[in-house]
Amino acid sequence: MDKQNELTKCLETHKSTAEIIRQSNAKYDDFNFQYNLRQMKQPKGFIAVKSPRDVKVTIKCLKKLELKFTVKSGGHSFEKYSFGGYVSLDRETNIATVEAGVLLGMLTQRLLEFGNYGATVDAFSRWQCWLKNKPSNSIGSLVRYGAKSNFARFEFVIHENDYGLMLKHIDDIRAYFPEMNDKLIQISSYNETVNRVSFAYYTKNSTLSYMKSRSFYVSKFLNEQELTKFSDSLFEYNISFLLETYTGKINEIDSSHTAFCHRNSLYVLQYAASSLLTPEDPDGNETQKQLHMNLEKFRQSVQFMANGECYVNYIDSEESDPFKKFYCNNFRRLVEVKRNYDPKNIFRFPLSIPLTFN
Repeated sequence: MDKQNELTKCLETHKSTAEIIRQSNAKYDDFNFQYNLRQMKQPKGFIAVKSPRDVKVTIKCLKKLELKFTVKSGGHSFEKYSFGGYVSLDRETNIATVEAGVLLGMLTQRLLEFGNYGATVDAFSRWQCWLKNKPSNSIGSLVRYGAKSNFARFEFVIHENDYGLMLKHIDDIRAYFPEMNDKLIQISSYNETVNRVSFAYYTKNSTLSYMKSRSFYVSKFLNEQELTKFSDSLFEYNISFLLETYTGKINEIDSSHTAFCHRNSLYVLQYAASSLLTPEDPDGNETQKQLHMNLEKFRQSVQFMANGECYVNYIDSEESDPFKKFYCNNFRRLVEVKRNYDPKNIFRFPLSIPLTFN
C-alpha cells in the first residue's frame, strides 16, 4: 500500500471528515492555483479539512506516515512559500473573514460580489461629520488630509450608481466649498481606482514578467529634501511602491503582547522592481540580476527613511538579519514557543521560526 492510500485509511480509521484532493481529482487545479509561475509546485495532493478535529487527526496521520506537508495559505508569498486562501462575509454584521495571504484582486472581487463593497482604504488625519443641512446619504464620507504636499486636500466618497445623481451630489458638496471650481475637481470612479492599482499580468494572453519586492518601515516625517531624494531615486532605479499606513490603535498595545512587533511607525513601504520578459531572456535570469541590483541601489539611496524593521508578509530571503527585522525583540520568545509546541519542527518553511537563535 502506498503512502497516499495509507493516509486515506488513517483518516478513515479516526473518522475524519477531511477530503484528500489528489492530482487526478477535478478540484486539484483550483487548489493548486499559483500566480507565481517561477518554480511551479505540484504537490501530491491537498487535504481539505472541515473542522478543528480534522486538523488534529490529519497532522497525526501525516506525522505517523512521515509525509512532508506544509500549511496552505494565501498565495501572496513573494518567495513562494505558500498559496491558497478564502474570503467569506457575514451579511448580518458585514464583517469579512479573510484567510491568510488572499490576493487583493481576489478580495476585491469577492467583496463586490457580496454587495458593492470596495477594498481600498484611505489614510486620513481627521474625520469630519456634516453638522447641518446634511447632503444625500449617498455622500458617505469626507476625508481631510493633513500633509503639506498633496494631490488633493479633500476626498469625498459618493455611493451612487446613477451618473446624473452623482453630479448633483457634487453640486451639493460645492455649496460648502465656494472656492472649489471645475479646475480643482477631479472625479474618479471605483472601477478606475481598481484599474489603476491592478495588474495586466493576470490576463489570459498577457506577457510574462519578473517582479521582486522588498519592504521597510518608516517612523519619521520626511522633509522636502528627503522627499525629493525619495522621488528621484524612484525614477532613477525604476521602482514602484506601496504605502500601508499605521499609527492608531495598534500603538496602544505593547509590542511584546503579540508576535507583530511594529509600533509607532507611520507606514510600511513596499518597493518593487519589475520588467516584462523578452525573447532574448525568456527565463528572466538576466532580468532578475538587473532588477535585484536596482532594488539594492534604491535601498541604499533611501536608507535614511528606514527604521530597521521589515514586514514579515513581504518575506525576503535576501534580507540581512531577517528575524530581527520581522519580529524585533520578540524573536527569542518566539523561538522558545516554537521549541515548546513544535520541537520536531514539523511546521516549517525556509524563513519560519527556527528552533535555535542562530
